[in-house]
Amino acid sequence: MPTLASVAPVRTITPARHGRKGNKWCGPTAISILTGCTTDSAELALKARRASRAAVKGTTVFEVNCALSQFGFRLHPCLSAADGRTIAAFVDGRIDGIDIDPRAAYLISAAHHWQVVQGSWFADNRGLRRTDDATFRRGVIRAVYRVERFALVADFAAIDRRHREMLAAIPR
Repeated sequence: MPTLASVAPVRTITPARHGRKGNKWCGPTAISILTGCTTDSAELALKARRASRAAVKGTTVFEVNCALSQFGFRLHPCLSAADGRTIAAFVDGRIDGIDIDPRAAYLISAAHHWQVVQGSWFADNRGLRRTDDATFRRGVIRAVYRVERFALVADFAAIDRRHREMLAAIPR
């Protein structure tokens, strides 16, 4: 049975859309790159998951996966603890056991930083560029996740309203 991911692949990655607050931390930025929402919306999703009003300056894979699920995406682990393998080895296809689909988007945790790779493109909070010019090409990979879409979500404003309501219920 075909999954929605095979019918509706992750859209082509684009530079992050920074909202009015301009959160430029890598977690909200990676969510923005993958979903097309603003980094403000991504930060709201992360804050609602944490049930905290504090600024989002570091994220776990669990938090990122929960936030992505609000926008219709999920993470599938491809590689963990790559034994010293770098992002350069991943994008060049030099890691055994992983068949890299150039149309798929991959969320990579390396050098305590979230990065998104799709084909020959690399994106993080410093922008979108070719993988040859990636910021952390020599960063040691902690984990690689293939990003898949399970639902088509277009109304980011409704998601933001729900997250704001959840945050309003948190005592100050």
